Amino acid sequence: MTKETPAAPPKPPVPTGLDLHDFSFVPIFRAQLFRSTFHARATDAEWRAGVTLWLKSWDQIPAGSLPDDDIELCRLAEFGRNIRGWKKVRGMALRGWYICDDLRLYHRVVSDGVMAAYMRRRAASDKGKVGASKRWAVIEGGLGNGSGMPQPLQQPLPIDGTSTAQAMPGDSNLTLDIREGDSTPLPPPKGGGVRGEKKRREPDPGWSPPTEEEIRAGK
Repeated sequence: MTKETPAAPPKPPVPTGLDLHDFSFVPIFRAQLFRSTFHARATDAEWRAGVTLWLKSWDQIPAGSLPDDDIELCRLAEFGRNIRGWKKVRGMALRGWYICDDLRLYHRVVSDGVMAAYMRRRAASDKGKVGASKRWAVIEGGLGNGSGMPQPLQQPLPIDGTSTAQAMPGDSNLTLDIREGDSTPLPPPKGGGVRGEKKRREPDPGWSPPTEEEIRAGK
């Protein structure tokens, strides 16, 4: 009778080194949880330890995995140094977890949630890169030199007052016209004076200061 060779552990269901520390949201599929054998048979301590391990596995690397070590699992399950207490709940708390060829534990439901989060993050990253590349293409195409910097003026502005120079490259309608001797005076403002200036009153030529008798009389 030949002895069967044990099957080799499977490969991890998530990418090596997957890090989801920046994902604060962890989905709980309530219908799947409440109709599971785990929920039906677990004691309060086993249920609390099992759910705690599900949640904390998202912060492990790879995300969704657990170490195959009772001391580390004891602490992750919030049992501190109580190894005896951990071993009492270990079997049910680790229900559904299996070892892979990287010597870490994985759970199918947890791995599915981790991969869904990973694909969402990857899709968002790819979308952001496409949008950024389109924006840069518009900027570079508008500037025309492909460097992302404005082009210098093709011709210098005139300083001798005898020529007409383009103000901006590519816009033949916008010019700066400076000609010598063209100094048409501006028309005077309406009202005959500067705005805000009070009109000066000229004194009456027949006016004379009052005498003391007129002042006393109240005139």
